[in-house]
Amino acid sequence: MTDTPAEESLFQIIHCYHQYAAREGDVETLSLEELKALLMDNVPRFMESLTYGTGARRAEAHWTWTPLLMVSLLWRRAPVNQCAKVERPGPGNGWGNSLGIMLTDLENAINSLIDVYHNYSLLKGNYHAIYRDDLKKLLETECPQYLKKKNADAWFKELDINEDGAVNFQEFLILVVKVGLLAHEDIHKE
Repeated sequence: MTDTPAEESLFQIIHCYHQYAAREGDVETLSLEELKALLMDNVPRFMESLTYGTGARRAEAHWTWTPLLMVSLLWRRAPVNQCAKVERPGPGNGWGNSLGIMLTDLENAINSLIDVYHNYSLLKGNYHAIYRDDLKKLLETECPQYLKKKNADAWFKELDINEDGAVNFQEFLILVVKVGLLAHEDIHKE
């Protein structure tokens, strides 16, 4: 069975996490030093953006955030201009690719998840919303094995926190985190 882009991205994120978490012994926890190394090595452009123009104190304050908040912030820092385009973005049009910069595996995984979101949000022409039927298509296509325990309607109800009838990108991140946790558990079962 071939992995979908979303599954491959989640695998890359989990693999990156384990490369750093295992450095000090506990493979399930990132120490502060491991988190710093992971971020500096794998999302250098993001880390530079925290330092330039805002002072080193702001960047140093971010080290105390949990890894989940850091991942959430990384996705939120994805190129804003990507959402302003009229045409549908193609794969890899995110972070740094327009400048010809070689991206890390983690940055590529993040871009891929952003692309997955936009592939389904644009089915109805809205960069900022995935509607119920499109979320069902996303789940059936990108991560069908996670529909076995919870159907698409249950996922939609859980994700649509503001109850506006659509899943915005921040709400989509909840799906990414939850499916990522399930994928992480599955990797350890193998």
